[in-house]
Amino acid sequence: MSIRRLSAALTCVAAFATIAEEGDTTFIAEVVVTALGASADRRDGALIDQPGELASSLDERLASIVVTHAQGNRLQPDLSLRGFVGSHLLGLPQGLAVYQDGVRLNEPFGDVINWALVPPGAIETALVEASNPLLGLNALGGAVAIETMSGLTEQARTVEASTGSFGRRGIAATVGAAIGENGAIFGAFDVESEDGWRDHSDSSLSRAFLRADWLGDWGAIDASLTWADTDLKGNGAVPVQLQSRRREAVYTHPDLTQHQLFAATTRWRFERESTSGVFKTYVRSSDVSTLNGDDSDFEPCEDDWEGFLCAEDDDDIGDDVDADDDDLDADDDDDGALIDLEGRAIRADDRLVGATVNRTETRQLGWGVGFELRHPFARHELVVGGSFDSADVEFDSSTELGQLDATRGAIGGGVFLANAETSLETSTRTSALYLANTWSAAERVSITLGGRFDAVDLELVDQIGTALNGNHRFSRFNAMLRVGYRGEGWRGYAKFAETNRAPSPVELTCADPDDPCRLPNGFLADPPLDDVVARTIEAGLRGGEAVGWELTLFRTTNRDDIHFVSAGSFTNEGYFANVGETRRDGFEGRLFGGEKVRWEMAYAYLDATFLDALRLPSPNHPEIDTGEVSVLPGDRLPLLPRHQLKGFVEWRVSDRWAFGLNARMRSEIVYRGDEGNDIEAIDGFVVADAYLDVSISDEWRLRATVENLFDEDYATFGVFGEADEVLGDEFDNPRFITPSMKRGVTLSLRGTW
Repeated sequence: MSIRRLSAALTCVAAFATIAEEGDTTFIAEVVVTALGASADRRDGALIDQPGELASSLDERLASIVVTHAQGNRLQPDLSLRGFVGSHLLGLPQGLAVYQDGVRLNEPFGDVINWALVPPGAIETALVEASNPLLGLNALGGAVAIETMSGLTEQARTVEASTGSFGRRGIAATVGAAIGENGAIFGAFDVESEDGWRDHSDSSLSRAFLRADWLGDWGAIDASLTWADTDLKGNGAVPVQLQSRRREAVYTHPDLTQHQLFAATTRWRFERESTSGVFKTYVRSSDVSTLNGDDSDFEPCEDDWEGFLCAEDDDDIGDDVDADDDDLDADDDDDGALIDLEGRAIRADDRLVGATVNRTETRQLGWGVGFELRHPFARHELVVGGSFDSADVEFDSSTELGQLDATRGAIGGGVFLANAETSLETSTRTSALYLANTWSAAERVSITLGGRFDAVDLELVDQIGTALNGNHRFSRFNAMLRVGYRGEGWRGYAKFAETNRAPSPVELTCADPDDPCRLPNGFLADPPLDDVVARTIEAGLRGGEAVGWELTLFRTTNRDDIHFVSAGSFTNEGYFANVGETRRDGFEGRLFGGEKVRWEMAYAYLDATFLDALRLPSPNHPEIDTGEVSVLPGDRLPLLPRHQLKGFVEWRVSDRWAFGLNARMRSEIVYRGDEGNDIEAIDGFVVADAYLDVSISDEWRLRATVENLFDEDYATFGVFGEADEVLGDEFDNPRFITPSMKRGVTLSLRGTW
């Protein structure tokens, strides 16, 4: 086995150890996106030339992937696979695991995934596999495993400059080179900025990646560095009445997220006789700052307490408060009192009414080690591995009272709410051991049996008081069984898999029904939650020669699913709780073929439903006055379309000219907040993108890309809010949506030598 094939086998996540490798094709400056379901024993797949952002590239082809943009920024996507989300937003139930060179990218605080931190120029392959315990925690729906470029196989130099609509501009470069006979180096760098197609939505980012490889008689060593710095503005959903008047409008602003990432990884891969293995170490520092300008739930008090600020619809700031006392103190437990950091009630002031400026600071430092060994014997191949991951997090949040300016921008007034201040330190220690055995039971039959044990120790330390203190331990063994069969010109498989995720610190600190918090980032006392367990049964077939085909059926049932539950009618408060079971039934089909004219069609059906009755908070629901919705068994989960159809065609007119077209169809989706399915859903849509590729010379290539070719106006996200509080009584429709990007054109010039 060559070092290159050994590298490919050992640097994916542990689950991919059970996948047989085929083919020696080298993909240069491309992403190979492989849906490892029915195609679980192959490495070829849909090729995406000159990839953009990872989430967008995955969404273009794989039918079971849904990308939504709750923030309205293309660099801040929420990606779901078979109905399980991987998002950058705290508080969402993260059901995907993402790895880069075997290192987990889910952040320690909340298991969130910041897709914008992955440098696209560094990606060699991105492999997607459905639920499998060997993929680790959070792989309820599956995992994405990224393998980066190496100078051993990529020794070209590229530079690319791009410009386009909405002030988009960027430059990217890669270089790969051999160092002597046994060494190599690869680097990728990109800088991008744009004004954004919506108001007040400018963003920028810089990313760099460097990898060194060295081969010797003892095996291969690679070491890599990843760095990223982003300033992303995603001003979120907008009232439908405002959006219908002006598509570019935003509700309130700013909504700024800043990332600073530094990560270092080393791996040693070896092969001795029939035993091969990999050892890895990493350190990862990830800091996230947010600043959100929002409307306010606070207003001047009335009656006897005129002159002070109260929560809306609550004029009582406490019996122990003397309104005539200039040095007014208030009881922090009184519901209506707004208390500043000095412990005093806050006097009404125009500078403090109408807006809040919410800030968070998350500082995360993690490190870990891991190993994987494989050994074939007789008709078996045994894989065993383990890992230890440690992470320490400091989280701080604050809310400043302020006012909205003429553009609905939030301006802080210098007064901070005491009961909204949080300072929390968490430490997480995760130990894992996994093994799998693949048995060639017959000439055409293989059976893989495997399992993984994870133990998570989580400590929470409140830096202000003691309410958030807690120690939690979650441990579980998950098993999987896969049976594969190779027929004449076709292959099939069936599998059963268990996966789980442990409750995140965000959920644990807001899990007390006697002490509810505000959705979604409140922090209060923390009784323990049970971990979420998903059980998947799946079967698939694939085959074909001139025309390839794939078919997959699956069912995933979640036990002890975690949701944000209403604390009672007429409130927007609640708590995270284990609420019972949810289920995702699905079908996936794919056809592909062609040489000069390459084409592909993929369809996915997903029926994602609640299996238990429950009540969830929805204070602004247009049809319900109680502030909470009643969910019945069979009600659909929000934001997940039942039907998706994706198509791609590329016509190589000549060696120098190519034309491509991508089209996506999605059916309607349920609003977040309408889990009871009580109102009309958000309409589905059909959208197309196109590109023209021209080789100017052997070294230079020009590409013109048109996104949203027919300028369709659609939405991929919807929620409820109170628009009239800011915009006036005529804006009485509580429906908010995040609109689709308008038609945009991008030109890029790429040189390779």
